[in-house]
Amino acid sequence: MIGTELGDGLRGERLVCRGRRMRGPWLVAGTGSHRAIRLVLEGLPAEAWVEKPMRLTQGRGGTP
Repeated sequence: MIGTELGDGLRGERLVCRGRRMRGPWLVAGTGSHRAIRLVLEGLPAEAWVEKPMRLTQGRGGTP
């Protein structure tokens, strides 16, 4: 399974998570004036997967 080591991450437009306990959510700084939400899931197993991959559109200037 991919993403089982410390520091591994996922990136997508929509991520789905499953766990037994949740800490948070906390409001954190995003890009520019946008804000993001951070939360921590715990449990055995705590899982996450990409439900909707990131779309790259030409001319928007985002980073993958």
